[in-house]
Amino acid sequence: MRLGRFAYASQAVNMAVGLLILAGWISVSAAAQTKASSAARTNAETTSRAEDGHPNLNGIWKSTGQETFYLVKNGNKVQYLQRNSEPALEDDPDLTKTRALRQVNNQERRAESYKKNPNLMPSYKPELLAKVHDLDVHENEVDPAFHCYPSGVPRVGAPRQIVQTPGLILFLYMSENGAPYRVIPTDGRPHRTDVEPSYMGDSIGHWEGDTLVVDVNRFNDETWLGNDGWFHSTKMHVVERFTREGDNLRYQVTVEDSEVFTKPWVKNATVYKLSTDPADMISDATSIEAPCVEVDSGHIVNHDHL
Repeated sequence: MRLGRFAYASQAVNMAVGLLILAGWISVSAAAQTKASSAARTNAETTSRAEDGHPNLNGIWKSTGQETFYLVKNGNKVQYLQRNSEPALEDDPDLTKTRALRQVNNQERRAESYKKNPNLMPSYKPELLAKVHDLDVHENEVDPAFHCYPSGVPRVGAPRQIVQTPGLILFLYMSENGAPYRVIPTDGRPHRTDVEPSYMGDSIGHWEGDTLVVDVNRFNDETWLGNDGWFHSTKMHVVERFTREGDNLRYQVTVEDSEVFTKPWVKNATVYKLSTDPADMISDATSIEAPCVEVDSGHIVNHDHL
């Protein structure tokens, strides 16, 4: 009988301890949820809005560098950093050391980072991996962007400047191959069917809550998705999502291409910061430049990457 009472008492103690742990967990969880909800409310309250109630995306948006990472090796350890140290200018006046450092780091970073996180690159069908590798090796010979072709969507990234009006949004870019722009209708119209495939595709937009969703189709197959031979077909379909929180703009891209991918590619989100510096504005002086003319092909003697 005593043993039974002891067992019952032990069970009671265990139950009490369990309830205390559960209560503590619930308390911590509730506190975390409260903090997250508070942060969300703060972002919502500080986010500028247009007259129609949607977030105001007007402005100049500059990269915060949060999407950029570098690989640093220390013995057998691999460390990912936001920025990498480079030689001081006075020690490297012609940038020879800097270029060499970037070249090695970029090569190693890509190879190691893809092993660490396969989602950083598109998931190509097995029978197409040899083609991707061959394009990668010969990048400086065959990369369309290296030969003055438009970067295309989504490689061009988020716009440098956004002009938002009711029913229409204008994206302005600055790139090494000119200053392209995109006109995005948001009035509910469907995709056009009477336009030829192009580098930027055909875009239409709509709002999902506080997120601008841009749907893009009708691409040609003359652009890459990145520097590593990431080609695509004319069946590519891109969905871009722009979410403003306070003075930050989160840019998320999903790429589908049933012709070459085994599954959709969801790129890591990038974050941009609203700039109030007038010098960052795209103007005639910065957007109207001489046409891009590729003159380096004859000087290439190896397979260095960008």
